[in-house]
Amino acid sequence: MLALMVLLYSLTRYASGFIRYAVPAPRNPIPLVCRSASASTAPPSRAPYLISYFTDVEGDGDYLERFVGLSRVLDRGEDGELELAPSAHLVFGGDVVDRGGEDLKVLDVVLGLKERYPDNVHLVMGNRDANKMRIGQELGNSTHLPEHQGVYWFRGSGRVGDPELNNVPQDGVGRLKFLLQATMGCPDTFEFRKEEIGGTDEDVVESFRVECAPEGRMGRYIRNAEVCVKLGPVVVTHGGIAKSPEVEDEGVCGFGAVPPSFRPVEGFAEWFEGVRDWAEKEVDDWVKGRGG
Repeated sequence: MLALMVLLYSLTRYASGFIRYAVPAPRNPIPLVCRSASASTAPPSRAPYLISYFTDVEGDGDYLERFVGLSRVLDRGEDGELELAPSAHLVFGGDVVDRGGEDLKVLDVVLGLKERYPDNVHLVMGNRDANKMRIGQELGNSTHLPEHQGVYWFRGSGRVGDPELNNVPQDGVGRLKFLLQATMGCPDTFEFRKEEIGGTDEDVVESFRVECAPEGRMGRYIRNAEVCVKLGPVVVTHGGIAKSPEVEDEGVCGFGAVPPSFRPVEGFAEWFEGVRDWAEKEVDDWVKGRGG
C-alpha cells in the first residue's frame, strides 16, 4: 500500500484542470500519454467517440458543477440525475476529495456516474485517494486506536510524527487531525467534514472510519479506480510518467519499470499491464485487510 502511494506521488507533477479529446478510432492504435490515470476499456473500434476528462475536484462541489455546465458529454435529466451522452467516455483523473468542503457530495456524484455507466465512466487513482487507504490502519476503530510510531519522512525533524520522539496523538480526534494535516496535505479537511455532516469532532472521526473503509464512499472510489487507463490510443495517468533515466536517478516508477521490485520491462504493453496488475493487487490486499 505504501508503495502504491509513493508511485502516485511520483506521478502527480502536472497542474489540475480538465481537457477534452475528440479522437477518431484509429485502425492501428498507437499509445499516447496524457496526464492522469484509470481503466483499460477501449472505446468502440470503428465509430467516432468523445473522451471527456476532468480531474482534481478535491471536494469542490462548485468546481464540479462548473464542469458539468461546460461539458459536451454530461447533462441533467428530468429527475436531476447526470446523464452521459451515448458513445461518450468520461475520465475522472483522481483526487476526488480533501480541499473543497463537500467531499461526500462529490463522491456521491462521481460514484453515481460510475454505477450508472460502468463501462463508460473511468476513475483514476490519485494520491489523495490512495492515501485514504491508511485511515483504517492508523485510526483503527471505535474501540481500538492502534499504536503509531510516526512517519519515516519526519525522522529527525523534531516535529509531531518524528519516529524518534514517539509523540503521535493517542486519541481519535488528535490522531485524525495529525494524519490529515501533517501527512496528507489536508489542513482544513477535518473542519470541512464537521460542517458537511453537522456533527461533533467524534462524529468526524467516525465518518472517516466509515467512509474510508472498503465499503464506504471513499473506499468504493478506491476499489473502482485504476492507476492507468487506456481508451483506444489514449493513456491516462494521474501525473507525468517519468522517463527511464529518472527511474535510475530518483528511484521512482517510470516507463520501463514495474513495482514493487521495479523490474525492467520492454515495450508499452508489458509496462502498462504490469503496473495496472500490481496496483490492483495492492488494493485487493487492502480490501482483505492485508495492507501495510
